[in-house]
Amino acid sequence: MPSRIFTVIFILASTVCFARASFITFFPSSASQCSNFTLNFTGNQIPFPISFLLLPVNSSSPSVVQLPATAFDSASNSGTYTTPIPFAAGTQFIAVMHDARGAGNGGVSTVYTVGESNNTDCLPPRGDDNTLAFSLSPSPPTQCELQRISWTPLDPNSDGDDLKNVNITGYVIGGLAFRLNVAGEGVSTSSNTMWQTSVPQGQDFMFLYERTDPATGTIRRETSGIQNTQPSSNSACTQGGPSVTPAAVPPSTSNGTIRTSTQVSASTLSSGLVSLGDTPNNGINLPYASSRILLNDMN
Repeated sequence: MPSRIFTVIFILASTVCFARASFITFFPSSASQCSNFTLNFTGNQIPFPISFLLLPVNSSSPSVVQLPATAFDSASNSGTYTTPIPFAAGTQFIAVMHDARGAGNGGVSTVYTVGESNNTDCLPPRGDDNTLAFSLSPSPPTQCELQRISWTPLDPNSDGDDLKNVNITGYVIGGLAFRLNVAGEGVSTSSNTMWQTSVPQGQDFMFLYERTDPATGTIRRETSGIQNTQPSSNSACTQGGPSVTPAAVPPSTSNGTIRTSTQVSASTLSSGLVSLGDTPNNGINLPYASSRILLNDMN
């Protein structure tokens, strides 16, 4: 009797629930090497902590800053924060705001290209290792097809990393954020996972990978390149199909900043294909990428 081998594939896909942003962030219209980058944000009862992320494309050097409580004035429901851009001229990056409710709740910027500057004080020493542990295949992905997300385990002799220590968040450029649930049923360690590409064709997005080393407690962060979802006749997983598109270039406001978080089309929000963030602990059923198992018989 031929043996039966069951191949278990965990598919990560977004649910159909959604939520609006907790607050609105006004991102600067440009960025230059080591020059100040000031963002302003507003909202009612924004849940701290608030994190500000500068995510260079395809890099092992993301910048994550937890904003101090003094950055927000509860009387006016507004806040501001300034930091130098720690990337060399020519670097592409996006800016993101998180709050306690989840990823991207304050908005996701469009892509910046760092401008020239004579100031180099904020740049790290040359020769920093930018070898990435994570990889995507295929890259770019195809709408509703599977994409494998792989990484090199911290211990190459192990079965993989403890999935409780691995977080993967996706950011639709100039749009929304979504988080993948990498821990499938019955699996606790791994060095790869499969994701069904639920971002509609034609849209750009990128991943942030975060992995905690249990031995040291340090967090390794890496970003992917910009992914552009390729066309497909299969649109069932997008809950809205190819017509669901966020604004590619949000309009400038009167003060010269870019307002991103409210420029996403209503069809994107109602589709539930991508989320403004997950909120697993506050009692609200917000979008979170879920996993299911496919069993393929192989004789």
